[in-house]
Amino acid sequence: MDDYTLVTSLNQKMNDLSSDINELQTSNVINNSIIGNINNSVNDVNKEIKKINGINFKRVCIRNIKVFGNIMKLVIHPLLALALAFGFSRIALNDIPFQRQDVVSTMHYEETIDNLGNKELNNGYSNTNWFTMSPNEKNNWLYKYGKWEKRDNDYYRTIDEYIINGYPKENIQELFDNFSKLKESYSFTKLTTYETKGEVSSEELALNNYMKAVYHYTDENDSYIAPQSEEENVSDTVFFLGMLFGFGLVSSAVVTDIINRKLSHGYRVIGEDYVKLDIDDIKKQFHEKRIEFEKMQKELKKERTI
Repeated sequence: MDDYTLVTSLNQKMNDLSSDINELQTSNVINNSIIGNINNSVNDVNKEIKKINGINFKRVCIRNIKVFGNIMKLVIHPLLALALAFGFSRIALNDIPFQRQDVVSTMHYEETIDNLGNKELNNGYSNTNWFTMSPNEKNNWLYKYGKWEKRDNDYYRTIDEYIINGYPKENIQELFDNFSKLKESYSFTKLTTYETKGEVSSEELALNNYMKAVYHYTDENDSYIAPQSEEENVSDTVFFLGMLFGFGLVSSAVVTDIINRKLSHGYRVIGEDYVKLDIDDIKKQFHEKRIEFEKMQKELKKERTI
């Protein structure tokens, strides 16, 4: 039996109770059968009302939960956008927007080695991390240069760029000497670029199979702490606001979709399926009839006594 059928059944029992009470009122004799029916009807109606009250309590709870859930759908996306923007800025920039703070700068090295035996080491302090590094700084590279060729009025050559992360710097000469064999074993990622010059020296033209490797690494033990500059804080704050704006646009699109499609349907479903069953009039009528019946019983007892 569904919820609305219960209301119909309750209404029918209430009608039967009213009919029995009216019949008892019009009867000139004490009818124990009618009184028994009325007592049974009172008990049945009382049970039905308690049952429907329980159903209404459940409906109200579910409705409130669903309304709260739909409200959270609207609230959670802007909060999520703010949290993502703040978290991403914190991870990427390693600081907090709007507030200047101390910044740790670590020694960064860039070491270049070629297959002619030349080496060059550049170093400097930097507070960059993995997120703010350029793609070149994030990886170790091997550059393999093709021969210069003249085309029209310019010189042209290809440069094969290989990402050699994980290959030890100490064995770089072995890689130079056996590159064709080792590159297959290590499955280096390859990129190809082109270089053009108007003039090339005779030494450059004579180069054949020229290669150089560039390694990037840091010394975590060589660092210092200094206050963040005003310019850096402004730059980081602008970055944070940009992240917030970007995540906010996505969040706004999601919220708009929820309002236009999901929430409008959701509130309609809530209104249809979780509204309280209206039995207030029946409860009022039952209360009046029960009082009326109790008075009749008292009068009947007096008559029997007489």
